[in-house]
Amino acid sequence: MIDVKYCYMKDVYEKEISNIKEAKFTNDIDFHKRKVNYLEYRDPDSCSKKLVSDITELYFSKEILKSNNEIIYLKNKLALSTDYLGPSATTAKRIGITDDFVWNAILECRTIGGHIVWPRMTDGINSNKAKSGFKGNGISDRADIAFYEIKNYLENNLDKKTYNIDLKKCLNNEENKRFFEMFNKSFKDFCDYFDLVDSFVNKNYDIIWFADPELKALTKNEVINYFNNNINAIKKRNEKINQKLIED
Repeated sequence: MIDVKYCYMKDVYEKEISNIKEAKFTNDIDFHKRKVNYLEYRDPDSCSKKLVSDITELYFSKEILKSNNEIIYLKNKLALSTDYLGPSATTAKRIGITDDFVWNAILECRTIGGHIVWPRMTDGINSNKAKSGFKGNGISDRADIAFYEIKNYLENNLDKKTYNIDLKKCLNNEENKRFFEMFNKSFKDFCDYFDLVDSFVNKNYDIIWFADPELKALTKNEVINYFNNNINAIKKRNEKINQKLIED
């Protein structure tokens, strides 16, 4: 059975680190320079077989064709990869948030509720979601902005203000169209399918904002508040997923 409290960082360091909670995390703006106990940082989205297995079991058990450590292949010929919904370690480093705070956030968010899947492609949702915010004292890789852009796309509200133009443009790619057809091109169905209600959207399917979506400089306290709101959303999603697992 899927354990919603299981942290996939444990899976990717299983052979080297016996207690992942006590590991020393060294953050860096450059992803490739981050360390965990002086080992290179490993992203569960690219190397956790357990994450792929749990996501597949939870959402695609009837549609799965095959999978590996990174990719879920569906019978409808779509190739999917997981994506992290937690807060950006890069943003944290830029604004001076401590490594311990960021590591605790990673441990909380690198659970099943902190991940979703998108069609796997070079210029896809995953890579363009990361462009939310900007390189000053803003917040990059925002899940709330991503869901906002998806909501406007699926509800054909294309004249509404955009906070991530690159993400908005890529949603019309053929692979993304096929992906959203799995949910009847309905934002409500999409949110219900991925257990996003009461965490990332409210019961009216409106976006729950973790911070002001406008592209502007934010204070350190505002970024920390964003982190806490994002973490709480993932905890709530985990609770929803866990309840579903119990009922099933």
